[in-house]
Amino acid sequence: MKRIAFLFTLFAATSLFAETEAEKNDPITPSEAFDLRDADKNGALTWDEYLKYRVDTSDPKLRKRFDKRDKDKNSELSREEFLAGKK
Repeated sequence: MKRIAFLFTLFAATSLFAETEAEKNDPITPSEAFDLRDADKNGALTWDEYLKYRVDTSDPKLRKRFDKRDKDKNSELSREEFLAGKK
């Protein structure tokens, strides 16, 4: 009986670890990327929030991309503006 309990525990732990590893390797969705960057949770990304988690923030194409997505020209990207640029 102890052997069965041990095997069950080992199986459950292994399954739990496998799920955790799989989750780590899943890419995040654009919506999740927006949520991670929206530091103040106001539903819009400022320029600084847009750059969050970027390795190379000196690329001039980033600013052009931000400005192009900012359809209402309020210097922030709404969720809709951000996601529209991801299509």
